[in-house]
Amino acid sequence: MLRTWQQCVSLVAGMCMALGVSAQTLTMASPSPYQWVIEAGWNDGGDKMADGNYVNTGKPWEIRAGKGVQGGVGLQYAFNDQWATQFTMSYTVDSTNGTNGDAAFKRSPAEWMLIHNLNDRWRVGAGWHQSFSAKRTNTGVAALLGTENFKADSGAVVQLMYFFKPYTNYKLSGSEINAGLGLRYVTEQFTSEKTTRVYRADHGGLFLGLYF
Repeated sequence: MLRTWQQCVSLVAGMCMALGVSAQTLTMASPSPYQWVIEAGWNDGGDKMADGNYVNTGKPWEIRAGKGVQGGVGLQYAFNDQWATQFTMSYTVDSTNGTNGDAAFKRSPAEWMLIHNLNDRWRVGAGWHQSFSAKRTNTGVAALLGTENFKADSGAVVQLMYFFKPYTNYKLSGSEINAGLGLRYVTEQFTSEKTTRVYRADHGGLFLGLYF
C-alpha cells in the first residue's frame, strides 16, 4: 500500500514537473527575427511637373516629381542584434486638392534596405528604391489634360531613424510597438511616356515608423 502511494506521489510530481517545464518553454519562447513595419511621412523635392493658381483664392499650386504624402507597409528580418534587412511597399501622391478639379502625381515605391543599429535608439539604413505605376492624373476642370504615364528608373535610398524607446531587432509575440522618427533621402527620376521628358525626383523626407 505504501509502495502504491509512493508511486502515485512520484507520478504526480513527475507530471507537475513536466507541466512546469512546458509552461516555462512557452513563456521563454524564442524571440522572432521578423517584425512588421508601417511607415507614414512627407517628401519634398524634385523637378516641377505642373503649376498654376487656384481660381477661388489666387494662391499658387505646383506638382513636383519628388514631393508628396507617403504611406507604406513592410517586413523586417533580423540577421542579429545589429543587422537587419527590410522590404516595404508604399503609395505616394502629390495633389493640388482643388475644389473643382485636381491634378496629382501618383506612384508606388518599393524599397529593400540593409539596416544597422548604432545602439538601442539610433539606426541607419541604405538600399534600393524603385517606383511603379507612376502617373499624373487630372480630374474636374483639368480632366481634358488626361493621364500621363511615366517610366521610373531605379534609385537609392538612405535613412536615419531615432526610436522613442529602446529598440531591439528581436521581439516576443505581444511585445509593445516600437515607434521612431526618421529622415530619408532618395535618388530617382521619371521619364514621360508621352513626351520622353525626364524629371529628376531626388527628394528628402520626414517619416514616422512603427515596428511590431
